[in-house]
Amino acid sequence: MDAEKNHEFVIRCDGEPSKLIMLPPSVLAKFTQRLRQRYPDHDWAVADRFQPQGAD
Repeated sequence: MDAEKNHEFVIRCDGEPSKLIMLPPSVLAKFTQRLRQRYPDHDWAVADRFQPQGAD
């Protein structure tokens, strides 16, 4: 069984880009949930970094 491929995600804190992180998509929801629990005073958003069309 192959390991799940990591994707680049941009983490935004209060609307400002904060960090670029590489994670497998399957752990993204748990990561975001823990970030919001740990730092509830901030507005966190995580989005897939732009991938050019045709990039795999």
